[in-house]
Amino acid sequence: MLGGRGAGKTRAGAEWIRHLVEGPTPLKAGACRHIALVGETVLAVREVMIEGPSGLCAIAPTETRPAYIASRQLLNWPNGATAQIFSACHPDKLRGPQFDAAWCDELAKWRHDEECWDMLQFGLRLGKHPRQVVTTTPRPTHLIKRLMKDENCIVTRVSTMANKANLAPGFVDSLLKRYAGTPLGRQEIEAEIVETTPQAGDHYVIGANPTGLWQGKASQMAHYVDGAWEFLTPQNGWRVWDQRDKILRLYDGGKWLNLAPQFSPQIGFVTTSLDHVITPGSYNDTALQILDRDLVLGVGARVMAALPNNQSWKLGVADDVGRYGAHIPGGAQATNIGMTSHPMTYYAATPLRISGQDKALTSGTIRLQLHVLRLTPPAL
Repeated sequence: MLGGRGAGKTRAGAEWIRHLVEGPTPLKAGACRHIALVGETVLAVREVMIEGPSGLCAIAPTETRPAYIASRQLLNWPNGATAQIFSACHPDKLRGPQFDAAWCDELAKWRHDEECWDMLQFGLRLGKHPRQVVTTTPRPTHLIKRLMKDENCIVTRVSTMANKANLAPGFVDSLLKRYAGTPLGRQEIEAEIVETTPQAGDHYVIGANPTGLWQGKASQMAHYVDGAWEFLTPQNGWRVWDQRDKILRLYDGGKWLNLAPQFSPQIGFVTTSLDHVITPGSYNDTALQILDRDLVLGVGARVMAALPNNQSWKLGVADDVGRYGAHIPGGAQATNIGMTSHPMTYYAATPLRISGQDKALTSGTIRLQLHVLRLTPPAL
């Protein structure tokens, strides 16, 4: 499914999975029981495909809503069906598991698209009719173009315009005013495959399985000059800045490696823990506070004493009660790792808040662990 921005791709993918998983009653098996959810990153899978406003947890009625187990990167439905989470950054994680269905989101953004796609195909070997759906805004990648020509692949295209009634007032008109008819608008609004023309001075590091003009040039550097591509064989120790992924890469003589950033001694990594005993109410503000100008990396949680009937709960702050987790299981020893798409800075002391998912809290104990970067001023 090729879709423009806001066209409803995520909702379509989530409903497709729900249709396969759910049976005639909440505890009856559906057509598929072993699902792969593959996205650009694990965080993207969680925040878009699972917990997003159109994700699997949001669209399901209470009686069939799956429970997300962050520590296992697993989604469990009441009828026993499960979905495992995978990142396109790590294709080898798909070696071993097997599935009867898969949902691949934003395929055009995957860093290792060919390798990850290949590993997924080997795992789709369960059931009578293994199948997969792709939801993405298109780009002219080799994989996307190959799939569109595959006779076994059904291609659906939907424009942003088709979902205008469910988008913010003025959003579509504003986009059309600026981007209508442009290559970017055709791609991002109309979901067209737009071939880009290389420009003088373009530089690329070639991936592992190149095709076309770059075939046989794996790991080399391509430079466009005087209307043609020139190729350089990298030498051991060469470094390049990857503008797409915003990371420094090093050639070690055999492949390109990601270089970890170097941190200043003025930056302190701080971890603070607290066991919070729940008091009755719709929410509890805990004594564990994010301080002014803390840069929050994430919040970990473990249920030390179960909530009644394993009640699910949310973890966040006052202005976003589910920022660090929603639909978290309330059973003893259930865990959650809560992260946002980007580390978030706070500009006032802010307590972590625990809220009931669907009803008020009554009792239980939750251990919280706050991970932040805390800068200090220069020394005298």
